[in-house]
Amino acid sequence: VFTIRSLKTGNQNVGAADAALAEGLIGKAARLYEEGWAAGRNAPDYALKAAELYAGRLNQPVDAARVLRQVRESLPGSPAADSAEAELAKLQPVLRQIATARVKEAAGLPLAEARPALSAAAAADPAYPEIYRTQAQLAAASGSAEELEASLKELARRNLVDLDFLAALSGMAALLEDPQFLLRLSDIIGANQADMLKTAASPVGRVAYLSRLAREGKLGFFMGARQVKGTSNYRFWSRRKVSAVQYAASGCELVVSLSDQLGASDDAYGYMPASRIVDLRPPTALAVRNSSALELGPTNDGWQITALTVDDAAQLSLPVWSALRQLHAACPRPVRKTR
Repeated sequence: VFTIRSLKTGNQNVGAADAALAEGLIGKAARLYEEGWAAGRNAPDYALKAAELYAGRLNQPVDAARVLRQVRESLPGSPAADSAEAELAKLQPVLRQIATARVKEAAGLPLAEARPALSAAAAADPAYPEIYRTQAQLAAASGSAEELEASLKELARRNLVDLDFLAALSGMAALLEDPQFLLRLSDIIGANQADMLKTAASPVGRVAYLSRLAREGKLGFFMGARQVKGTSNYRFWSRRKVSAVQYAASGCELVVSLSDQLGASDDAYGYMPASRIVDLRPPTALAVRNSSALELGPTNDGWQITALTVDDAAQLSLPVWSALRQLHAACPRPVRKTR
């Protein structure tokens, strides 16, 4: 009975859709074809027609993809599902472009304001991992353990748990000191991974992370002096590959070992230091993210700027910056003398 009624409703909608299409009411026709499919989800030709209009005539690829996914999920293994899959593949480049733009928009907003952009990104391309990573970063930045736990569950559902990524989240090291949070986290990612994450988020773990990136050839070090007035250029500069990062014996300092020259001004080739020391003690300025460079500030030997760089792996800019911030925050603050 349900099938008969739904087919009757669908046929009525399709009759109206055909009339609307003939009249040039493309938007109305697409909506009515979709409603004809939705009446019982047993007439995929209506859905495919709606998707064709959404994508080809109305420039609404997200609506087309939504309908095509319904066909794929409602009628698995059918010829209609195969057709829907093929059409989705054609739309995938533009859907990823839409999702990427909306994620980029969301990344600069507080979590509450970012939700519409993240939802729009998921509607365009629900398989895009950066949607859920960005959501986790914003949840961590909000300071809400509940929001962060919800985001971590979503990452786990989608098999996107990455310990380096989680260790770089704002406030993660402090949250891991809470036994209750650690217990709930163990339910999400397992006790073994929760323990590994606690180690990775510690200062020693953050230094080990940076050193691993260095061994993989993903970090560089930039030194520049004598800035050209009125520009962002440096007359005297040198950029070298980082070979290792480790704690100095004194603590709260990073020894950045340097190796191959990646580039330099003509008069800087003779200046080849073997290592640099980054002082993490407050009130030393935090690293500033500037594109793919993490500016560490001036030094006492004449360089106006020093910076870690990730030019060949720009996606590492945020986690490396986060690691430097975490290391800075872990250093004891100087004791104020009171009279």
